[in-house]
Amino acid sequence: MPSSELLPELVKAVAVSKPNRDTWLVEELLDSFTPWDEGVEVRRTRFPGVLLVLSRRLDPATIARLSRRVEFSFMTRLIPATIALHVEAKSELVGALERLLRGVTGDLDLIATIRGEGKSVVSESEVKSLITGMNYRLRRGAVRVLAVESVDRLFVLAVGVIRSCGLNCKLLVVE
Repeated sequence: MPSSELLPELVKAVAVSKPNRDTWLVEELLDSFTPWDEGVEVRRTRFPGVLLVLSRRLDPATIARLSRRVEFSFMTRLIPATIALHVEAKSELVGALERLLRGVTGDLDLIATIRGEGKSVVSESEVKSLITGMNYRLRRGAVRVLAVESVDRLFVLAVGVIRSCGLNCKLLVVE
């Protein structure tokens, strides 16, 4: 099913596999989440190594908490979907970022990966400009991290702290 047909409220995380390890990562993710939601799904996207975690029962913070219990062998990054939405115009993304960052203070590090049709909405450099235009200072190595991931026009946003989830694996733990 293309990402445009997914209900954004079912998307709980974006996972990125190590090169050519997405099949094994699907199994690791299912093993990690199925005991808490038998209906959890891990869907491949049209982008190699990019997977979506879908659930009706688990929320993004729970996905992050459960992921901290596991050492993943085949994943490079897991971003919980604090906000998941289909974006047609940059203004929609700006509104979502404003909601997400309300009450957040201090410097932010940024993980921004825009894929496919999402690039027709915003580029990664435009995301940086939007954040600095909201009076946030972006600084590499800041404790708090803003993640913006797109799978075509499906955007996933989250703020949290990076933790290790295995060798060369980063998990964003949401607040």
